[in-house]
Amino acid sequence: MTRYAVTFDEVAVSAQQDLFDIAPAANRPIIIHEIVITQSSDVSEAQEEWLHLRFVRGFATVGSGGTTMTPVPLSVVDSATGATCRINDTSKAVVGAGTTEVLRSDNFMIRSGYYYLPTPESRIIVTATSTRFVVQLNTTPTDALTMSGTLIFEEL
Repeated sequence: MTRYAVTFDEVAVSAQQDLFDIAPAANRPIIIHEIVITQSSDVSEAQEEWLHLRFVRGFATVGSGGTTMTPVPLSVVDSATGATCRINDTSKAVVGAGTTEVLRSDNFMIRSGYYYLPTPESRIIVTATSTRFVVQLNTTPTDALTMSGTLIFEEL
């Protein structure tokens, strides 16, 4: 059981997008342990806004416009993951017929950021290779935000 970090640093975000997209490798389920999303550009009270996030499992195809990201093992002695990870896809993943499950729908204030650290019994598990776990930003920011994020997952 190895844990990995998927990150994006100081990215200009001005549109709705898939912040994280993870597809497990065959016969290697993943468990989502933690998600942190912050921004550093709008820090005054006059710039406050709420953004909507959605955690979804089950997309048929991957989005585009972002980057493939190689997850980093949290321990230096662990091997590379078999999961495929993407960050900041500005064209969102395409929904397969009847395959999408919304697992969480949240809003967060941009000045305070977003922190998801579920109890062990509430952690999200993704098992099939044809299934993806996607963290979607479903609100268009009022102006471009400089955002960073971290997602920690475990591969079984």
